[in-house]
Amino acid sequence: MQPLLKKKRLYWLCQAGGWGCFIIYEYVNYLTLGFLTPKLTIYFVFLSAGGLLLTHLTRYIFKKINLQSHALSVQAGVVLLSVILLGVTMYPLQYLLFRLFDMPWVRMTPTKAISFLLNNSLVFFGWMLTYSVYHLAGVVSQKNNEALQARYHLQEAELVALRSQLNPHFLFNTLNSIRFLVLTNPTRSRLAISQLSELMRYFLNHQKLQTITLREEVRITEKYLQLEEIRFGKRLQYQIDLPQHILDKEIPFMLLLSLVENAIKHGISKQPHEGRISIIYSEEENNKFLQVKNHGQYQLPARFTEGGIGLENIRRRLNVLWNQPNGFTIKNINAYEVMASIKLPA
Repeated sequence: MQPLLKKKRLYWLCQAGGWGCFIIYEYVNYLTLGFLTPKLTIYFVFLSAGGLLLTHLTRYIFKKINLQSHALSVQAGVVLLSVILLGVTMYPLQYLLFRLFDMPWVRMTPTKAISFLLNNSLVFFGWMLTYSVYHLAGVVSQKNNEALQARYHLQEAELVALRSQLNPHFLFNTLNSIRFLVLTNPTRSRLAISQLSELMRYFLNHQKLQTITLREEVRITEKYLQLEEIRFGKRLQYQIDLPQHILDKEIPFMLLLSLVENAIKHGISKQPHEGRISIIYSEEENNKFLQVKNHGQYQLPARFTEGGIGLENIRRRLNVLWNQPNGFTIKNINAYEVMASIKLPA
């Protein structure tokens, strides 16, 4: 159901429920006093219908003059005046209904007239109070929705910017790798270009996604590792050891790929001999981690002056998508290995 229809439906349910409660109250009151008659019961129903129409007309006028856009003092004055006018208007309606149902009308005195006016005004004051709370709740809800939408669009724009930053970064590093192969091994470079075109086709087909299953991310990461194997040969060894139950978890698109690409650029490529990359899963104190371990050493200054865009990109994407400003860590675990860890949502 559309929000506008839901709001209208809620309004009419509140109107019917409120005036229905008025009928029940009067019915029980007169029944207790011993004054209740069938005609009086019907009178209460018609009186409530009249009250519903009058309050609906009042609401229509409020919306026409856009009452909520005026100063609070003006709103209070209009509401107070409306309560008095509605109380006065209800008086002739009551008189007409008494005559219509051939019921004896009380002899009116100034004291009784004031009593009628006060009773009617109190009923409409209750309606005004309820409607004000209802309207205020609607305004607060609308403001909250607008704030959430603004935040969503802001995050969406930031993610698009981060993605547009990440793809050229990845492509540049991969092309830089293939450049060496073109000079040293043309046959292997042709195979590498073919593998790269498959990766690029994948990126183009999934460029609008913000998240993807870990299973799919592992598949495309393995394609990338096969591409890098063409360049490094036996110098690059890799292992993927992930349990089946986490493969259907959603992670940010290109997250794992970025970690592996970073491990190759700053770790494996600097090793004089064989280097290994391990993609693993671990649990510590009810926290779940996706981790990439590789040969090499993490050096903060060098990482941020040379290609540090990849890691900073990961931190910011995790903060935007998962609200985890500290969801990514990278550290040396011994003298020859470094570990990058992503904290997965529960």
